[in-house]
Amino acid sequence: MTEHYPYLYGYIASRISSLADTEDILQETYLAAIVSRTTLSDETKIKAWLRGIADNKIKQYYRRQAIYRARHTGEEADEELPSPDTSADRMTAETALARLHEEVSRLPEDFRNCAVVSLMCGLSGADAAEILNVPVQTVYNRVHKTKQILRERLEDIMDISLETFAALLDDGKSKTERTCEYLRTFYALNDAQKYDDMAVLLMTAPVFASDCPMAHYIIMQYCTMAVRIMRGPNAGTVKPALKRLGESEFRLAEKLGLAGILDDDTGEEIPEYQFYESFADFYSAMGDHEAAFAVCEKVRELGCPREMQYAMTLQDAGQYEEAMEVFKREAERAGETSPDRYMAYNRIYCCLRNLGDLRGGLEYQLKNYTAIKQGLIYAEPDANAHFLGGEAYSLAMTYAYLDEPADMMKYLTEAVSINRCYRDWARAQGAFAKYRDTEEFVKLCGGGEGKQYSIHAGGYHEFE
Repeated sequence: MTEHYPYLYGYIASRISSLADTEDILQETYLAAIVSRTTLSDETKIKAWLRGIADNKIKQYYRRQAIYRARHTGEEADEELPSPDTSADRMTAETALARLHEEVSRLPEDFRNCAVVSLMCGLSGADAAEILNVPVQTVYNRVHKTKQILRERLEDIMDISLETFAALLDDGKSKTERTCEYLRTFYALNDAQKYDDMAVLLMTAPVFASDCPMAHYIIMQYCTMAVRIMRGPNAGTVKPALKRLGESEFRLAEKLGLAGILDDDTGEEIPEYQFYESFADFYSAMGDHEAAFAVCEKVRELGCPREMQYAMTLQDAGQYEEAMEVFKREAERAGETSPDRYMAYNRIYCCLRNLGDLRGGLEYQLKNYTAIKQGLIYAEPDANAHFLGGEAYSLAMTYAYLDEPADMMKYLTEAVSINRCYRDWARAQGAFAKYRDTEEFVKLCGGGEGKQYSIHAGGYHEFE
């Protein structure tokens, strides 16, 4: 549909004197084309179909103008003019929008993907075929069938005013917020090891992302997190589906336009290379290191000043010596108070641990601990305490493996003083198994087996 944008803009502008109103009507026309009650039975007539929707929008515009004049100038309005939307109308629209999301989510996977890419995002058949990795004719066939299914299922809500839909989407939650809200059960499903349910959650999330590139990008990041945090022998069964989903979600976000997205905190445009760094991390998590290295090359081409993601990909690929060299360069490049320096130190420690050199890794753990202790990284007291507790606990584990109980207890005591959850965690941790019955350990942490916890953005959560 986007190829008809210049024509529709000119068509509407020739009938509307206000430039701002012209742009609003054009936006309403495209929204109506997505959720329209009108069906398009012949793809070759899409231009005339869009023009018909635009005509209706123009008529509705002038009717709204008449209502405004009647209210503010005293001019008599047409008695048959519709009344403005009420709160009840908006509740009806919210319900209808929820139904729309629900019914698209219920579609078979192939049709659901076509609904998102072609109907909600408005991509051309060629672009949709590229993202979905199917022939163009298959896209057209699936879109046609999808429209038939939705028309039958949503017949009872198709009379909802499209203006009400538009107002709801403009004034309500953003598509990114809706997507994140839909994904709120992600970590709980992981903690319960319900990986099939987690996959279904992620597979249906694009319905809420609609045509928002940031929302689709976030879904790709969730796919990365899913693979990295899933545990157990059955975790890998959903990995192929998550790889297909994450890849298509990023490609869709790319088509919709990653440039021009602003950072919520700074208000500045996010550099395009940051999105590709996350995409390289996605491939690295999936074990496709060749693809990850290829994306890392694009990150360089886009002007990224750091090599952190390249080094992390080397680490994921088991190339620990090479990874450490790059991490050391990154630590030197970063400033003393930059989190990048201490992330690099932590990664060097992990590489050395994987190489069996715990003593060598201890040096970098202590560097991290000292920097956090001195307040060089995290300015917020709560954040500083959170990460200091984690670093102290990690040091306690290292000293336990090195069989140095005095230092082990020193750092474990500090960790527990910061967050008492470490008491239960330490009782469940294999590193402390040989010390679990000692008087000093029992006095600090208690006896018996402890509870395990997962770590994520919401803090520490007890496993079911």
